[in-house]
Amino acid sequence: MTRCWMARLPAAWRVAGSAVFLAAAGPAAAQDANFNLPVEEVERRLREEPLEVLRSQDTRFEGDRTKFVTLQFAGGEVINVKWATAPGGGGTFNNQPRYEVAAYELQKLFLDPSEYVVPPTVARVVPLEWYREVEPDGRATFSNTTSVLAVLQYWLNQASPNGVWDEERAGRDTVYARHVGNLNILTYLIRHADSNQGNFFISEYDENPRVFAVDNGVAFRSQESNRGTFWMSLHVDRLPAHTIQRLRELTRAELDERLGVLAQYRVEDGRLVPEAPGANLDPGRGVRITDGTIQLGLSDREIREVADRLEDLLRDVEREDFGLFGALRPHARPDPERVEGEHGLVVRVQNDSLRVSWLTGSATEGLLQVVRDDRVRHDLRTPSGTAHSAAFPRQGGDDLLLRYGGADRTSGLYRTRVRVDAPRRPRVSLGTVDSLYVMGDVHGELDTLVAVLQNAGLLDAERRWNGGRRHLAFVGDVMDRGADVSAVLWLLYRLEEEARDADGGVHLLLGNHEIMPLLNDLRYVAPKELAVAERHGIPYHRLYDPRRSVLGRWLASRPAMMRIGPVLLAHGGVAPALMEHSLGSYDDVLADFMAEDVFYNWSDTTYVAPLDSAGVARRAAFFFDDESVFWFRGYIQTDTLGARLDNVLDHFDATLHVVGHTPAETITPYYGGRVLGVNTVPFAAELLLLVRGEGNTPVPYRIRSTGPPERVDPPTGG
Repeated sequence: MTRCWMARLPAAWRVAGSAVFLAAAGPAAAQDANFNLPVEEVERRLREEPLEVLRSQDTRFEGDRTKFVTLQFAGGEVINVKWATAPGGGGTFNNQPRYEVAAYELQKLFLDPSEYVVPPTVARVVPLEWYREVEPDGRATFSNTTSVLAVLQYWLNQASPNGVWDEERAGRDTVYARHVGNLNILTYLIRHADSNQGNFFISEYDENPRVFAVDNGVAFRSQESNRGTFWMSLHVDRLPAHTIQRLRELTRAELDERLGVLAQYRVEDGRLVPEAPGANLDPGRGVRITDGTIQLGLSDREIREVADRLEDLLRDVEREDFGLFGALRPHARPDPERVEGEHGLVVRVQNDSLRVSWLTGSATEGLLQVVRDDRVRHDLRTPSGTAHSAAFPRQGGDDLLLRYGGADRTSGLYRTRVRVDAPRRPRVSLGTVDSLYVMGDVHGELDTLVAVLQNAGLLDAERRWNGGRRHLAFVGDVMDRGADVSAVLWLLYRLEEEARDADGGVHLLLGNHEIMPLLNDLRYVAPKELAVAERHGIPYHRLYDPRRSVLGRWLASRPAMMRIGPVLLAHGGVAPALMEHSLGSYDDVLADFMAEDVFYNWSDTTYVAPLDSAGVARRAAFFFDDESVFWFRGYIQTDTLGARLDNVLDHFDATLHVVGHTPAETITPYYGGRVLGVNTVPFAAELLLLVRGEGNTPVPYRIRSTGPPERVDPPTGG
C-alpha cells in the first residue's frame, strides 16, 4: 500500500497570500462545475498519492484551525483543499475528524457521486518532523507516536455561502429542490448542530445549483453550536423519491459497516501507517487505541441515533408529511417491458396533424399503422432506436385505431383506439342505477386495479369491459406515485367508451393528484414515469397537455364531483362552503378555469396573468384551498360535522357521500354510514360496490382481488 506522506513541505507552506485556484488539464464538465476531477479520483489522490504543498493560508482569520492549501501531485495536477489538523487525542468540540469523514461516507449509502452534498473528505497522516517545519510547536496527535492526523477536504470551485437555503426557489426550481432536499436529509441524519453560514455552500452554476455541507465537525453527538441549529431539522417540504427509496433499502448492518470503522492505522516505529479497516476494536468508543492499532469511527450509540433518525424520517414520509418528487439516477432505467405499449404512448394534436410517440424496450425500427374504417390509412416506419415518433395528417372521421411497436415485433403490434375530436364534458347528474362500483385512489397501481376489477366481473381476461350496464366511478388520484400512470389512464380512456357502448358507464373524477401534474407540480411523479417523458423529450406535464394531448384534453374535460342516483361523489369531499353551487354550476366554473391561459401557464414564472390579485386568489383557492373538493378531509378527520353533512346531502339531493383522498386500511364508513371513505392503502386494493336496497338505499360491499364481496357494516351511532 502506498505510504501516505508528503513528499516535502517547502517554505511556501508558511506563505500567506491570496488563494490560488488552479484547474486540472481540460475544462470541468458543466454538470460538475464545482470539481476539476471526478470525486472518486479526488478522494483517491487525497487519501493515497504523494503530494507537495505549494501554498497555504488561514481560511477565516489568523491562527484559524483550518487552512486553505494548494496541493500538487506527482503528475502535476493541482487541487485546493481545506486542511484541518486534528487535536491531541483525535477529537474535541468543533474539531472531530471522525465526524467529518463519517458525514462524507454516510452520503455514499444513498447518493450517487453527482449528487454528493459533502465534498471529498479524507483522513490523512503526515510525519511530525515535517509538520514542525510548518508549526514549530506542532505535536503528534496520539501519544507515543510521531505522526500528525489531519482532515483534507476538496475546496469547491465556483461556490458561495450566500443563498444556500431559499424556500421560494425550492418551490419553483426542481433541480435546486432536489439538491437542497438531499442536503437537508444528510444534515438531519447526522444531527448537524452548527448553522454558521460558512459551513454551507451553493454552486454558482445556476443550471445545476448543487449545495454542500463543508464543515460537519459539530454533528452526531456533539454539543450544539451557539450559531444556531437550523440544519439539524428538516425544512424542505418535498424530498427526492429515488433518495427515499435508497434510504428505505438501507439496513443497520450497512450503517455499521460503513461508519463503524472509518480509518485505521498501525503503529510502526512510532509512525502511523494507514491500513485497511478491520474488525471494530471497541464499538462503544469513537477513537480506539490498542497496542499497535488506532481506529477512528462512530460509536455504536452514534450509529444507532443515525438509524433512529432515519426511521423517523421514513415514518414521516409514509404519513405524507413530505412530498416526493421523482428524479432518476443517471444509471437508472425503467423496465423495458413496462415502457412499451400504453405505458409509453403519447398522442398529440398538432394543428392539422396527429403525432404519435411510443417506446420500445430495445433499439429497433418502429412501425405505426393508422387504421380508419377498417383500412390502413398510414403505414409509417421510424429509424432504429427506443423512442419513436411519427405524424400524419388529420382527416374526417378521427376515430382511429393505432397499431404501433417495433417493426420486428413477432407477437404483434400494440393496439390503442383514440378519439381525436375534442371530448365532450360528461353529465354530472345521473339517475339511479342498479349497481354502482366506486374505486378510490389508484395512483398508477395498474396490476392491483386490474386484478380487483376482474374479480368484480367488470373486466374480462383481455382487460375489456365486461360490466354490461353497470357503472364504475373513480373518485380521482389515478395519477402520481405509481409507475404505471400512463397505462392506467389509457385503460380508463378505453373503458369509458366500451362501457358506453354497452349502456353502462365509467366515470373519472379529478383529484388533487390530477391537478398537480397538469400544473407541473411533479413532487409525487414516479421516477419511471419521468423517465418515459425524458425518453420522449417532452416535459412531463406536457404529456398531458390539456390543449394538445389526447389524454390531457380528456382529463381536462372530466368533472370533480357528480351524483349518481342518491350517491354524491368527490375526491376529498364536498365541503359546506360549496353549497353556493349546484353540480352544474360548479362544473361550469371548473371547465372555465381549466380552459384559461392562467391554468395552462400556471408554472411559468414569466407569465403575466390578465387578472387582478383577487382573480388569481379565487383560482388558487378553487384548486388548492383546504375546503376545495380536491383537498377537503373534514368528513374523515372529524366527527363534528354531522349537521353540515346533512345540509350538503340535502342540497345536492343525495343520501350518501363517497370520497377518496384520505387513506385508510380498508373501505370505512363514517357518520353512521352517510360517508364512505374508499382510499385504501395499498392503493386500489378494494372496490366499493353499492347495491340498491329497500327504499333505494345503497347497501355497501367491498371487493378485493380475490374472494366474494363483503358487506361493509356502518358504525354504531353517528
